[in-house]
Amino acid sequence: MFDTQVTLVGNVMTAPEWRRTSQTKVLVANFKVAVWWPGLWGVAAVVLLASVILLRLVRPPHIVLRIATIVYGVAISAMVISAWATIGGPLRWAPLAAAGSVLFYVSDASLAINRFYRPIPHVAYLAIGVYWLGQIGIALAAHGPVG
Repeated sequence: MFDTQVTLVGNVMTAPEWRRTSQTKVLVANFKVAVWWPGLWGVAAVVLLASVILLRLVRPPHIVLRIATIVYGVAISAMVISAWATIGGPLRWAPLAAAGSVLFYVSDASLAINRFYRPIPHVAYLAIGVYWLGQIGIALAAHGPVG
């Protein structure tokens, strides 16, 4: 049904190339920007621990919403770990992507805690403030110097 496969590792670890999918002719970019560095295990452990704690606190009342929350938690955790994996690669501003991913995570976590655990005063200001700072960090890293 879908022409392209989406993988967490494949899109990051493949050689740089531009290609068109065979059926839809959509232009797809693949960039090798992730690198292995020893501290990445620690980052992954912290992110996964934070996500497990958060998902234990945030318990939507309906099972479908609970499953969706878990799936989204896995996706955003993978995004944070992937952003941190760019440090040491060709993106010179990769630390901005890493910091931005954490801010993005904090934004979504604050909304989830506010909605499903306990109200946070002025959560909208917190969430939108760190969300935009996170997006700026990720965008600057993606469009910054390479090499």
